[in-house]
Amino acid sequence: MRTITTFSVRGLLACTPFFFVVGNLPAFTDGIFDPLDEGDWTTTSDWNAGIPILASDATISNGEVANFRDVGSYRELREGNAVGVHRGGGGLKIQAGELSGDSAKGGVNNSPGTVIVHGGTWANSVALMVGGPLGTGNLLVSGGRVTHPAAVMGSSCVGDLGSATVSSGT
Repeated sequence: MRTITTFSVRGLLACTPFFFVVGNLPAFTDGIFDPLDEGDWTTTSDWNAGIPILASDATISNGEVANFRDVGSYRELREGNAVGVHRGGGGLKIQAGELSGDSAKGGVNNSPGTVIVHGGTWANSVALMVGGPLGTGNLLVSGGRVTHPAAVMGSSCVGDLGSATVSSGT
């Protein structure tokens, strides 16, 4: 088993360039995952704006967990959020299929975010940030595949924490 944990202590200004490159893309429809507790990514009624597509953002927060077993996409995915009405940690369990998007941020805005990959593929074409900005993120891979051209563990803001544990899979 391989575990990577990083703590960032470089300072708030150091996180600004990455945050603005990934965070200030044009506005798209923002889908909020909002089942009663735990639900499926492909259940339309679990999303306030319908199931995310490649041109939409997706947020999983309020302690919700989205289960994924199909084919899906997003522009930017956030697990955990402390802004607005939808606050608190969020989680994603990928069990089969392929979920893909431009970028993902696990644990943002003083909230925890966890992604568990048991099977299938999770692919980000731009970047994967585990822990940040200003949050705690966990990536647990126990099967399946996670691909991305650039990964940031712990962002580069004070107080960020990112960890990745791979017990099997890639």
